[in-house]
Parts: sequence; C-alpha cells; structure tokens
Amino acid sequence: MMNYAESLIYLRDLTKFGVNFGLGRVEELLRRLGDPHKTMEYIHVGGTNGKGSISSMLSSMLTVNGDRPGLFTSPHLHSYRERFRIAGETISHQDVAICLNEIKPHIESMIEDGFEQPTEFEVNAVLAFYYFAKCGVKNAVLEVGMGGEIDATNVIQNTKIAILSNIALEHTEYLGETKEKICLTKSGIIKKGAHVLSGVTEPDLRDLLRRRAKEEGALDVGFTGSDFQTEFVCSDADGQYFDYRDDEAEYKELYLPLQGLHQVENAALAIRAARLWGLGE
Repeated sequence: MMNYAESLIYLRDLTKFGVNFGLGRVEELLRRLGDPHKTMEYIHVGGTNGKGSISSMLSSMLTVNGDRPGLFTSPHLHSYRERFRIAGETISHQDVAICLNEIKPHIESMIEDGFEQPTEFEVNAVLAFYYFAKCGVKNAVLEVGMGGEIDATNVIQNTKIAILSNIALEHTEYLGETKEKICLTKSGIIKKGAHVLSGVTEPDLRDLLRRRAKEEGALDVGFTGSDFQTEFVCSDADGQYFDYRDDEAEYKELYLPLQGLHQVENAALAIRAARLWGLGE
C-alpha cells in the first residue's frame, strides 16, 4: 500500500509518459472504476488564460450557495493536493493515498490487457472523478488541461455550462498553428444542452463558436462585452471594485480580491455562469 509520499512519487513518475492525447485510456480506466464521472453535472472551463481564476471563483460562489462543488485544477502552486477540492477544502493526504491505491490495480490490469499507460494528467483527472464520486459530489467545476476536444477532462457528457475564456496561440504543435484551429480544438468541450460562454473578442472566432454550439445542440452562446459587461470602478492594495450587468441583472461595486483588469473579465464569465447555474443574488 502506498502512503502519501509514495503516491506523489508514483504520480510524478508518470510524467515520463509525456503528452499523449486521446480519450480511450481515460474512458477505459473510468469504466473499470464504475464510471464515477457519470454521477455529476459539470461546469467545464477552457481557453488560453484565466481558466484557474474562473474555476476558483465559480467554486467559491457555488460553495457559498451550499452546492458543495468539486473543483479540479492544474497545476498547483504549493501542494499537489490543491488540484482536488470539495467546497474549498483540499483533499487530505490520506484520501490521495486511498484513492490511488484503489485506482492503481485497474491501471495495471489495463496495461496487462494491452492498453497504453495513462499519463500523469489522465490519472489526475480520473482521481478527481473518483474522489468526488466517493464523497457524494453532484456538481463539479473542471479546468481543462490543454486543448479541449482531446483533453482528458472531456470524457464528461453532463456539461451544463462550457466556458472558453479567450484564445491565443499556444501549444501550436498540439493544438494547431492558427487561432481558428486552436479555437476549434478548444470548442470541443461544448456539449448538447449546455450554455456556452466566452471572452473571445475576434468576430471570426465568435462566429466559429456560434457554429460549433449550433452543431452540438448547445442552448445558447454569450460573449463578454456584448451579452454581459463589466466596468472597472477603482482598486485598493488588495483588489478592485467593478460593476457587472447583463439583460436581467446589474450589480454595483462588486469586490474582487485580485489585481489586474483581466481578472475583472474573468469574473464576468464566472458571474454569468453562476447566474445561468441558478444562483441568486
């Protein structure tokens, strides 16, 4: 049986398998674990920048609302355990070890049956689904690792809200050499029946997302700056104040304990998603 320290060594040792896109390994491992990911509804957060901030803001709002959400993000700042949270509480050392000791035999049997070794990020995603399900979580916020359509988190189907923060040239060797190709890959998180939100400003990328949303049967598409807006008010040493409005609501002088106007844009996406989720004022 691995303890926590040995569990970290096991996870970090998986980095030698690098990046290996495709959902087959994750789907097979989850199947062997009883498909824990099918027991929850999701807010799926992708894009180039701001994914972690948006995900954390949403987790905080859902927690205050009493939803007890799961939150899966990466990478971590201080502790590996930061990647897995429930209602703001980081997974314990003991639960990391327990979950990995229960998952590891299924990985080994997969390999014996001829499947490829799952990567570190894939095992992390499976650990998140497994841990959340064990703890009775019903709603979870997932941050996309890289890409979208072929990201390990995209095994989910019960996506209620899909968010694409923005699109910039990144990981072009994996995602495509133009913003349009990258946007198309990242838009793979859009699912039937989901609300779609995005901070992209380029007209051609907005058109691409509208087409993808229609093809996938999404409910609607909303964009920062046109369907919902923020306006900076002022800042202090610890954060900033801003106004938010959409067609149904207006909030004055909201306080955000983060610096940078880009964080206000992230907050706009988080607030709109929270409202679509059904949170009250």
